[in-house]
Formats: sequence, structure tokens, C-alpha cells
Amino acid sequence: MQNRIKNTLFRKTDKRKQDGQVEDLNIHGARLELLGDSVGSVGVIVAALIIYLTDYRLVDPIISVGLAIFMIPRTWSIIKKSMNILMEGTPSNLSYEDIQKAILQIRGVTGIFELHIWCITSGMNALSAHVVVMDTECSNRILQDINAVLEKRFKISHTTIQIEGYHPAKDSKTQEY
Repeated sequence: MQNRIKNTLFRKTDKRKQDGQVEDLNIHGARLELLGDSVGSVGVIVAALIIYLTDYRLVDPIISVGLAIFMIPRTWSIIKKSMNILMEGTPSNLSYEDIQKAILQIRGVTGIFELHIWCITSGMNALSAHVVVMDTECSNRILQDINAVLEKRFKISHTTIQIEGYHPAKDSKTQEY
């Protein structure tokens, strides 16, 4: 009964996955905890009934080990996601190449380098990049367009974009620009 009440409360506070949003890792962990509690409760009842009816007491540790094995994959998924956040890894739901292409398609952008995408916390991603433009007088418009694309298509609202004017590639023979 207690788990049913908790599940009802979580349903009310849950923001369903919309437009590629990732469920909050804390909520995901709490849901797995509820699942473990529910399965554990059923396991205890089943073990108690078996012991009561058959006096076979070895069933208790067998069910306990089974419950532990049941929880390992779920726990591992949370550990992997947590480590990705702690190590500021690229979010699994975003494609580096797609973001790079989207920025390069913006009118006035001629190049992009030092593109970094990382996860601040579950569902909150950040991006930094150097964007090369031909006409630096259009920098404000280009920056607004980049931020709009990142927000609408990729749900990235924490950005640091450095606009740079076009500069020719370094000549390897003369060591000059």
C-alpha cells in the first residue's frame, strides 16, 4: 500500500519525456528503489509462505540472492549515468555531428571549432564553441540564431559561444597567416 502511494506521488511530480528530454536521474533512482521495495516485499511474502508450508528454510537466502541479482542491472545503469555526469561526458541523447551541422547551417557561419558538449545534471546540458563568421558586424544576430537552434532542436540553454572573424589558415611553409 505504501509503495502504491509513493508511485502515485511520483506520477504527479514526473515530467514525462517530451521532445527528447531525459528523466531526472534522482527520480529514476527513486523509481528503481520503489521497484526494488515492491519486488522485495513480494519475495519476503513468498519466502515466508514456503517456509511456513514446507519448513524449507534455505528458500530465504535463495530469494535474497535472487533479489540482489535482479537489482544489479538497474543499479549499474544509474552508476553509468552518474559517472557520465560527474565526468562531464557528452549526453547520450545528443549527437555531436548533428549539433555541428546545425550550427554550420546558420546563415553567416563559416566554421566551428573547439565544440564541447557536456552534461551538468540529468536533463541539463551545456555547450561551448568557437564560431567563425565572415562578417563580425552580424555577430549578435548569428549568436541569437545559434542559441535559438540549440534551445529548440537540442534543448541546450547553457551555452558559451565565442564569435571569431574569418582568418585564413596558417601557411605551413612560411609560418605566416
